Amino acid sequence: MRLVLAIMIASLLLALPAVASDPFSMRIETYRVRAVSIEGGQVSGGASFDIRRKGDRAVLIEDRDMAEGIRQVFTVELNPDTLIPYSWKKEHTEDGKTTRYEIDFFKDHLEARIFHGEGKPKVKTVARPGTPFSIEPLMKFFLAKRIESGKAAGKFQMVVLTDSFFKAFEVKALDLGVERITVPAGTFQCRKLKVKSLSSVLNALMPPGDMYFDLEGTHPFVMGTGKAHRLAPEMRTELVSYEAK
Repeated sequence: MRLVLAIMIASLLLALPAVASDPFSMRIETYRVRAVSIEGGQVSGGASFDIRRKGDRAVLIEDRDMAEGIRQVFTVELNPDTLIPYSWKKEHTEDGKTTRYEIDFFKDHLEARIFHGEGKPKVKTVARPGTPFSIEPLMKFFLAKRIESGKAAGKFQMVVLTDSFFKAFEVKALDLGVERITVPAGTFQCRKLKVKSLSSVLNALMPPGDMYFDLEGTHPFVMGTGKAHRLAPEMRTELVSYEAK
């Protein structure tokens, strides 16, 4: 049950939409969201996103407080103009045990390390995917840039690292038009997208879902809906607050 809930919240948070303007132009920004079951209205978790500048780089930190005491923290250093990462880290904590995942992005390949406890890491490498490509939790900002450029719909590569595999999957975004959406943070005119993988393996981790992007650029993202799998309850992830300095 914990694994199902973790995948559900993670996949929904992955599917969150992003701001139409450039959030990485700010010195510090904080976004907060929550995941709610659509049928029962129960809050099942949430996340905060912090964006900071570090010289000519940007640093994105996402802190997910998930169901049943599961917590995930992502730290990504990236190019603020292209959103291409230089390094990526994830800490997954469950039952008091933490597993660390790290990726370094080199010119021709990516190198991943998985740390279970204090022992030596498990190392994996893959060829660097062709552009365009992204990785969780950057995908929401990556898609926002595509909306700005008029190329919201189309295919791109999604890099995924788990204990079982390290691979770039092909993903497709579909433009479903414009819709007005109300969430705790307010009411927004949104571009609606559906993102789905062309791989059954990735669809099991990130099922197709609807995403709503703020067209006015006031806030980073508005709402996402979807399921962890066909038998799971439908969840809604919605923007709660946003602040910038």
